[in-house]
This record gives sequence, structure tokens and C-alpha cells, in this order.
Amino acid sequence: MGSLKNEEEIELMGEEWTKEAILYVNGVRKVLPDGLAHLTLIEYLRDIGLTGTKLGCGEGGCGACTVMVSHYDKKSKKCVHYAVNACLAPLYSVEGMHVITVEGVGNRKHGLHPIQESFARAHGSQCGFCTPGFIMSMYALLRSSQTAPTEEQIEECLAGNLCRCTGYRPIVDAFRVFSKTNDAVYTNMSSLSLKEGEFVCPSTGKPCSCRPEIGSNVHPCKEGVACGRSYEPVSYSEIDGSTYTKKELIFPPDLLLRKLNPLKLSGFGGLKWYRPLELQHLLELKLKYPDAKLLVGNTEVGIEMRLKRMQYQVLISVTHVPELNVLSVKDDGLEIGAAVRLTELLKTFRKLVNERPADETSSCKTFIEQLKWFAGTQIKNVASVGGNICTASPISDLNPLWMASRAKFQIIDSKGNIRMALAEDFFLGYRKVNMASDEILLSIFLPWTRRFEFVKEFKQAHRREDDIAIVNAGMRVYLEEKGSRIDCFGCVNRLWWGCSSIYLCIEDKRIYHRQELDAGAVAKCFENLTSRYCDQRRCSWWDGGVSEIFNS
Repeated sequence: MGSLKNEEEIELMGEEWTKEAILYVNGVRKVLPDGLAHLTLIEYLRDIGLTGTKLGCGEGGCGACTVMVSHYDKKSKKCVHYAVNACLAPLYSVEGMHVITVEGVGNRKHGLHPIQESFARAHGSQCGFCTPGFIMSMYALLRSSQTAPTEEQIEECLAGNLCRCTGYRPIVDAFRVFSKTNDAVYTNMSSLSLKEGEFVCPSTGKPCSCRPEIGSNVHPCKEGVACGRSYEPVSYSEIDGSTYTKKELIFPPDLLLRKLNPLKLSGFGGLKWYRPLELQHLLELKLKYPDAKLLVGNTEVGIEMRLKRMQYQVLISVTHVPELNVLSVKDDGLEIGAAVRLTELLKTFRKLVNERPADETSSCKTFIEQLKWFAGTQIKNVASVGGNICTASPISDLNPLWMASRAKFQIIDSKGNIRMALAEDFFLGYRKVNMASDEILLSIFLPWTRRFEFVKEFKQAHRREDDIAIVNAGMRVYLEEKGSRIDCFGCVNRLWWGCSSIYLCIEDKRIYHRQELDAGAVAKCFENLTSRYCDQRRCSWWDGGVSEIFNS
């Protein structure tokens, strides 16, 4: 009994844990009982009868389970809307949030939402299994956008949704009507100095006098047939939303006034779920449960528990710890909290590229390009920077870039002691990192690139979007007067099991032309690499391929 009492005292030390969990689903308040920590959001939604959300791959790859989650951000004092994969989101991770499913967007009883109406008219649905996911991805984009999105943003938001029927063309056509278009050539006619009898041709956007005479069947316009009176353009996607009578669901005022509380809940098989609000309480939990898994988006642990049948007794959600959500721009670089979502990181990088000198943001541009193909939008909306780093996966797209960019990791132990580790020294091997059991990753420091320093990414996968890498790499070139330095870090899927990174250094080599990197120097470097890390029988085919990458 004494040990149980001490355990209870430690759990309640300094913070009052609560078991009260509340969320809203399609505007309806739901009270979550204790004991559901083992459930995902999709399991709960389907249990309460909202079966429009489909379960496909179960690992966040197909997007059939997409729903929109809204919460109030106290820092920006705004409601934030984003799409998530319900198959990976733990049920308690959306506590205090508003979840909207496809049933809450529109239905036959209250009318179809304009997004659904356009989708149906454009024949974007065939078997229909993926349709709810596409609708919710587009709905979340429109709700989160202050202005009409561009076509590129629409295609990017759909990167995490797969369809095996339509070939995507009718889906893109259905959503393109909601995009931003440049119609100045059609509306600002005064700037065109139109002469008498001329008008703006809707086919070319230029002044045209080819309108035929009334009663004439001849159409003299050779540039297009849309400018004749008998050929008025009619679009299937002229959606006015007249059939939609239901009002848009607003963020529940109850959640705006509700105080955020630390959670201590349980699940099947003795599973414990914690949500601390302060760093000190997180460190105390980590000291008590050294094998506990820290969660933000659950994009890795969720797959392990669902598909690999791995059992974890303690899960700690760190999404609300302020020190882990820092994004601070400093004179010498950018400090990134370990729990910062990849979507927020991508927005920050894009902002910095526009605001800071070009020679300082070479690494930022590289991260932007790599994050574009990193995963679907639903994954990037919840996945954290620190989670991707600490997983130390050999197929990580970002870890080679952290090493190539000279990033430093700030690590804190349960006693509050902080140490710094270079990214290239942090990864010890396959899914092994330089951290003790009572330590956690606090933040990442990304220094600005120097003048004549360039960072570049590389990724090769079976398909371009939403796919794991076969090969990825991060490369840095630093040009100096006395000599130049090239550093390369990379991962090879299923080939180099013994390491999570490779290192290549060519020193005292002036680089003015590509030819100066002769094949002998490259071959010698990779001979050393293969002798250290690689099974020759499994990757001898790779020798020529890597040399070709560096010579191209």
C-alpha cells in the first residue's frame, strides 16, 4: 500500500488532473467517459452513427477518413480549422475541439453544400468510398482560407486523398470553381480601349470584332468559337448553393469560455493517457514512466499500435506544453519547438523566404521543397517536427536536411538540465538516437545559411506525392577562397540498415565547374561508405546510381 500511495502522490504533484473530457461533433456537445483512451476518432464517430467517415488504409495514406477539426488558438486569438485523418487521431486528442464530419457539411435532408453539389455535377464520385474524404479536405481548405484559394493550393490540399476510380480529373474540375481566377480581362473593359463594334472575346480575352450578324450561320473567328451569340459558354459548375438551406456550423461558444485542464484518462488493458500543460509536469511523468510514448499527431505510434500490434502502457500528449510550441526568429537562426506542426513550420519558412535575404534562407527553401512532397496535408497538419526527428526512421525526408543544415537539437532531462547536440551526432543507428530514457527533445535550432553556402534536397520515391522515399538526401556546399566543402547526408530505404545517415566530405577542392568533381574522387568516397555501412550484395547496384546523382 505504501508504494501505491507514493505513486498517487507523484501523479498529483503540482497539478490537478481531471477526467472530464468534452468535444463537439457537428455542433452537438459530447461528454467522453473515462476508459476510451484506446479508441481512435473514427472508431468513436462510427460508433455514434456517423458512418460517412470511411476507414480505408488505417495509416493516414488514403484520406477516406478525413474530418475537419477546429480549435481556438489563444496566441493568435482566432479559430483554427484543419483537416485530419480520423483513423490516426486518438479520441482524447481532440478534447476541447469541434469535429465536423461530412454529415455536418450537407445532406439530402437539408440540402447539399456547394462543394458537394459541384462534386456531384462534375461526376467526381463513382464508387463513392473516397468521396467524403475529398469533400472534407476541400471544406477544411475553404474554412481556413481568408481569400479564395489558388488552384495550386487546392491540388496541394488533395495530395493526401486517393481515388482509384476517376483519375482525379473530374474531382479537380469540381473544386476548381472555388479557386481564385484572374478575370480582369473580362471585367476591366475600359483599359482595353475597345472600338465601336468590338467586345472582349471570352475565348482569348482580347478585343474582337468577330461577332456574327444576326441570322448569320457563319462564324469568322478563327481563335475560338465562344464569342458567337449562338455559342454562349455554359458551365456545369455554376453553383449558386440554392439547394443548401442549412447554415454553416460555427465554433461552439462554450469551448471559447472553457478552461483548458490537464487530463489523466485510461483505456483498455490498463492504458494510461496524460495531457500535461506545463513542461515541469511533463518531465515528472517522463521520469516516472521512462518508456512512455510522447504524442502530438500519433502518425507513427498510431500505425505501430494498429498495424504492428505494439502495446504501450503510457501515452503522453504534449500538444499543449508551451515550451514545445515555440517558433522564434533570432538574429542567428530559427528556434523551432519539438511539438510544432509541420504545416506551421512550412508557413514560417515561406514567410522567412520573403522577408530575409536570399543567402540566409537557402536551407529554408530546401525544407519548403521537401515538405511539399513529405506527406498529405492531413498528416502535416498534426505531425510534429520532434516526432519525425526522434523516430529516427531510415526513410525520414527531413532528418538528412537537419544534418546538412548544421542544425542543433536542444535536449532536456527530468532535472531540467539542458544540453545541445549536433544533428549529425544525434542519430546513432536504425531508430536509435542520442537521448537517455529521462530526456526529451525540447527544440531545434536552425542557423541561417552563410554567403556562398547552399543546401539542396533529394528524394526518390515510387510516386511523387504522399509516398515514402526509396532514397533521400540533404547536401550542403560551402564555397571558400582556400577550398570548398561538400557535406552529404542521406538515407536509403531497406538497404543501409546499420545507419540512419551517411557522410561524405570532399575538402580542398575548388568548385567552379561540375567536371572538377571527377569520378575518381566520388568513387573513393562511396567505396569508404559501402565498406562502413553497406552490405555489398544488397547495394552493389547503387554504386553507379549515387555517382550519377552527384554528377548530374
